[in-house]
Amino acid sequence: MTKTKVLIIDDSALARQVLTAVLSSAHDIEVVGTASDPIIARDKIKKLKPNVLTLDVEMPNMNGIAFLSRLMKLKPMPVVMISSFTSTQSAVTLRALELGAVDYFLKPQGGVENIHDYADTIIDKVRLASSANLSLMQKKSTELVFDDTSDDYEYFSPGRIIAIGASTGGAKAIIDLLSSLPENFPPVVITQHIGKNLAKQFAERLDSLVSAHVQVPINGQPIVRGNVYIAPDSVHMVIVKNSAGGYICQIRKIAPVNGFRPSVEVLFDSVRKASGKEGIGILLTGMGFDGSKALLRMKEQGIHTICQDRDTSIVWGMARTAIELGAVDKILPIKNIGNHLIKQIQKFQRVDLKAR
Repeated sequence: MTKTKVLIIDDSALARQVLTAVLSSAHDIEVVGTASDPIIARDKIKKLKPNVLTLDVEMPNMNGIAFLSRLMKLKPMPVVMISSFTSTQSAVTLRALELGAVDYFLKPQGGVENIHDYADTIIDKVRLASSANLSLMQKKSTELVFDDTSDDYEYFSPGRIIAIGASTGGAKAIIDLLSSLPENFPPVVITQHIGKNLAKQFAERLDSLVSAHVQVPINGQPIVRGNVYIAPDSVHMVIVKNSAGGYICQIRKIAPVNGFRPSVEVLFDSVRKASGKEGIGILLTGMGFDGSKALLRMKEQGIHTICQDRDTSIVWGMARTAIELGAVDKILPIKNIGNHLIKQIQKFQRVDLKAR
C-alpha cells in the first residue's frame, strides 16, 4: 500500500511532535519530515517530495499565508492549514482557502497537547487533501469573454432564483463564479460547507470582491435581485415563496442532513418547492454527496441544473455523484459557469418580457 507522505511545517516543537504522533498513528500516512519555518520547508519539499503539507500561519522568516501564496504559484500542493485560534483567524483562514489550501484545522485553545483529542478529524483532513486536484492552480486564468449582454436586466419574474451548493474548494470557486456575474442579477442563495464561525467573514470577503451585495440573511429576510445570501453557521437556510411571488429566507435549526448543517440538500429542496421551474441549481467542488439527490429532484421538475467539471474541482465528489445520478443538464469548468448563467437568464428575460 502506498502511504500519503506528509511534511509538517510549524514553528512549535511541541506541535510538530504531537502532529507527528497523531498522523503516524494512521496506517496509510507517513510523516516524512518536519520544518520549523517555510525556508527550511522549501528545501525539504524538494528533497522529501511529500504528498501533503500541514502548515502553520504564524512562523519566523515568512508567515504561512505568504508561503502558501508562493507555493501555489510555483508548485501547487495539497495543504491543510493547522494554526492557533485567534480573533483574526477567520479572515486568515478564508484567505488560505482562496489561495488554494484544501482545508484547515484550528488548534484547541487548551493547548497543542489536546490535538490528540481531534486525531480522527486531522487524519481525515489529510486523507482528503491527498486526493485533491490542484492541477488547475498551474493553469493560467483566462479572462471570461461574455456574449453581448445588452439586456439591462430591468425586468424579471420575481420567481427567478439561483441556488448554489459547495464544499471543499468552494470558497475560491464561488469567488470565481460570482465575479463573472453582472450587477442587478437575479438573487443567488448559497450553502457552503465552510466551518463554524466563518459564514459572516466569508460573506464580508465576497462582498468586497464582487458586484453583488453579499450577506448572511436573518430569519424572514426578503430575497431580492442584485444580492447574494450565504447560509449562516450551524443552521439550515430555507427559501419560501411570499405572497407577491418573490421569496423570503427562513432559518431553521433542525437536525443535520447528510451530516451537514447547513445542508445543500435542504436549500435545493426548498428552492425546488418554492420556484416551480424558475430556479437554477448549481453544484460546485466538494466532498461527499450533499445536494446531489436534491439536484436530481430539481432536474426532474424542469429546473435547469449545472455542475462544475472534474478538471476545475479541487474535490470532485458532490458534482460527480450528481452526474452519476443523471441530475445534470450542463457540466462546465468554473470559469464558464457565469457566462452560461448569463445566457440562461437572458433566455428567461425574453420569456418574462413576452409574458408581461
